[in-house]
This record gives sequence, C-alpha cells and structure tokens, in this order.
Amino acid sequence: MNLSLIAQTSLLGCIVVSIFALYFFVHAKRSDVGIHLFDAYFIGVLIFSIGVFLAQFYELNESSLTLFEMTTLLLVVVFLVWFMSLFLSQNRMQFQHFNIGTSSNHFFAIFSAVFLVFVNFVFIYLVYTRIIKGHFAGAFVLLDIRKTIASGEAGYFYPGLVKQVRDIYGPAFLVWISLFYTGVYRRQVYWVVLITTLLSMMIGGQRTPILVLLLSVLLVGFIKNKLQQKKIKISKFLFIVPTALLFLLLLNILLGRSDQEQNLFVSIFTLVVSLLGRVFTTVPIENIHALKFIENINIEYFSLWMSDLSILLPGTQTGFSNELHSFLGGSKQGNAVLGYSLDIVVNSGYPGLVVVPLVTYVALNTIQASIIRNKNAFSISIFLIALLYLPFCYSFYHFLLNGGLLLIAYVIYDILVVRKTNVLEN
Repeated sequence: MNLSLIAQTSLLGCIVVSIFALYFFVHAKRSDVGIHLFDAYFIGVLIFSIGVFLAQFYELNESSLTLFEMTTLLLVVVFLVWFMSLFLSQNRMQFQHFNIGTSSNHFFAIFSAVFLVFVNFVFIYLVYTRIIKGHFAGAFVLLDIRKTIASGEAGYFYPGLVKQVRDIYGPAFLVWISLFYTGVYRRQVYWVVLITTLLSMMIGGQRTPILVLLLSVLLVGFIKNKLQQKKIKISKFLFIVPTALLFLLLLNILLGRSDQEQNLFVSIFTLVVSLLGRVFTTVPIENIHALKFIENINIEYFSLWMSDLSILLPGTQTGFSNELHSFLGGSKQGNAVLGYSLDIVVNSGYPGLVVVPLVTYVALNTIQASIIRNKNAFSISIFLIALLYLPFCYSFYHFLLNGGLLLIAYVIYDILVVRKTNVLEN
C-alpha cells in the first residue's frame, strides 16, 4: 500500500471530521440559528464528503484520492460560505415564520386535491396498460417497471411533469393541509391525496420520494408541536419510524432488492444498512470508477448540465447518466450520477469548486428571502419539501428537478400577483 496515499487520506480525513464537528458545535451554541436552504446544501456536501472518506477503505488508489482532494476542497469552501452566512444573512427561517395564521382557501384545496388524484391515477393507469398488462405472468418486479419508465421504451411517461406534481407538489400540498388549512373536510382530503400519492410512488419504484414524504410527515409533526409548545410524544415517534421501515421493506421486496426468506429482524437490519450505504457510499464509490470513464471522453464545459435538461423531452430517455451506468456494469436503463465535487469539476473545472458554492448561496438566499418576505403558506410548504430533497441534489439540474423549479415558479408567481393577504389566499 502506498504510504503517501494513506498519509494524504488521513490528513484530508481529519479535515472532513473537523468540519463535521465544527458544524454541530456551532449549532449547539446557537439555538436560534434557524433554517436556510444553504444548510441543506452544506449537509449534502458534508454527507458526500464522509462517503468519499469511507470509500477510501474500499478502494485506496489514485482515482479515489483525486476525488477525495476535490471533495475536501469543495467542503472547505462550502463550510466557509455557510459559516459566514450565519452572520451575514437575515433570511434564516425561524419557527415564528411558520406561525403566519391559517388558510381557508377551499377552492385551492379542492382543485389541488382533484388535480393530484387525477395525475396519480393516470400515471398508475399508464404503467398498468403499457408495462404490466401482458408483460408479466402474474408477478412483476417494480425495478423492471422503473427501468422501463426511465428508458422510455414503453412510451413517454412525462417524467418531468410527474416528478413536479406527484413528488413535489403532492407532498407540499400535504404539508399545507397539515399546517395551514382549516377546511371542514381537511382530514378526508389529506388521506385521499396521501394514499393515492403513495400508490403512485410505489408503482413507479421510487424510494427517495417516499422517504421524503415520510420525513415531511415527521417534520410537520415536529413543527406543529413546537408552535403549540407541546412536548414531542415518544410514542408517536416509536410508531411512525417502525411503520416507515416496514413500508420501505415492502417496497424493497417489490423492487427485488430484499431476500423474502430472511426473518423480519434481519430484513429490517439489511434495509437500514442498504439505506445508509445508499446515502453515504454508493455515489462516491461509483464516482471513483467514473473517473476512468470521464478521462477517456472529451466533455466540454457545462455540456453535461445542458444535456441533463434534454432528458425531460419526449422520446427515449437516455443521456450521460445512462452511459455511465452502463460503463459501471449496469444497463442503459439505469442511471449513475456524478457527486457534488466531480459534477462541478467536469462541468466547470477546478475554479468551479469555489465559484459554484458562492453562486449557489446567492441563488438560494434570494429564493429564501422572497419566501420570508411574502409570508405565503404554500411557498413555505414547498420550501420544506425542497429542504428535504436538497442534500441529495448533486447539481443545478437535480435541484430544479427536486423542488427548485416549482419553488422558483411559485416565488415568481407570489411576487407578481399582488394580494391583500397572502396567507388567506394560499
């Protein structure tokens, strides 16, 4: 084993651990720090950095060290920007910002509920008629359905539209219902939208949107207890967490990623390990191997960011992520993503490791400032969902796809449409 590689890895590892400790130390000292979208971005870079560090124990070579060096540089820059933002930004979301009153906009509630249920059922219908019906002999694996949808082989499934409506608008609407809406049929609307959204997410074979939806339920419960100055009931937490794990275990089985012959305890343990691996090490390890693929092709600056947007267009949904997944040993139906640091370097070179975090902060701070200034209930609801997705949005494209597009569109709408009372409107 090359001692210089070990020494460099140890040094960079100390930097990652130190920043991790400093982050939590600052939060422990400042209880009034509030929430900012850039916090989620920083947490995402921190998680990716820890994953890159852990990946060194699997593969310590020149490629892994190169990825670790660029990731550590990005982490240091992001940490400095985040630390300065604590003192410079006045746009951090506090709990009082959620206490903006209630909404009685019944038209918005009914229209959104009908629209969401309609989109969910149309998606389920299309999957059944185009993929399941006539293709599976009594049994099917959701992973095959997800790959078929992603590839466009069975027709165009409007992934961009479905993503924005089902995975972003739907959970945001449920947050709005829980925190702000006071209609008579509030509970009925909530459960109808929740159940149809979960069914649509499940048949699409997507675990991340389901996890975000479940986390949003926990987050809303925490916020409501804080606003009402109630203690958080441990019994509810102990009920929701195992229920969520069992739900994800069922989805894992349907995806063909869990051994049905294992007992329940082993299955749940395997699921938790799998989720932790997916969160921390999967993308970093893939990126180490991706460096070999990237070195052999000529990629112009910003070309991958531009090509990502073309995936939303009708037709076969193949792009760089599919080619990379194929290179890593998978099929062209799957996709592999570039993590924070590698995505920036490939698209904008090493200077991007400094410039991109600054641009990201300015953009996120502008969005958040508008949300706080306008005090619109639904903007705040979308903000919470985008906050949950943001740690795993490795590029500008991922942010736009995972809540950013809807958040920006609604912020613009909220600015242009002058209303006497924003809260009562939405």
